[in-house]
Amino acid sequence: MWLLYGRTPVLAALKQGQRDILGLYIQGGYEGDHSREHIMEIVDIAESMDVMVKEGSRSELDQITNDGVHQGIVLRVGMFPAPPIKELGVYANGQHTVMCSNNRTTVHSARRKYPLWLFLDGIQDTHNLGSILRSALYFGVDAV
Repeated sequence: MWLLYGRTPVLAALKQGQRDILGLYIQGGYEGDHSREHIMEIVDIAESMDVMVKEGSRSELDQITNDGVHQGIVLRVGMFPAPPIKELGVYANGQHTVMCSNNRTTVHSARRKYPLWLFLDGIQDTHNLGSILRSALYFGVDAV
C-alpha cells in the first residue's frame, strides 16, 4: 500500500485510473489553501468509483503521512504497475527499443547514440523524486 497526499497528486491518481484505489481520507473541517469545494470535487470522483471515503482529524492525517503536507486529503493506493525492463534494444534510425517483461515493446527517440538512462528502485522518500528528476533534467538524462 502506498499513500498519495495533497490535492494535485490525489486528483491525478483518481483521474488516470492506473492504480488500485484503496481508500480516501479527508480532513474534517479543513480550512487550508484549497477551498472545501476542491476537496469535495475529489470526494465526488472517489465516490463515483466506489472508493471508501473516511473523515479524520488533522492530527490523524498528519500521523499517517508522517507530517507531510497533505492539504486535508490522503489517498491509499496500490503499487504503480510498471513492468520490469527485460531488454534494452539496439540503436537504429535514431531510436532505441525497450522490451518489458510483459513482452510489450516501447520505442524511445534518443537525442544521441548512447543515451543516458536513469533507473530508480526502492525510493524511500517520495519527496526526493522531484529533486532527482530536476537533477536528471539538468544533467541531460534521456529517460527515467
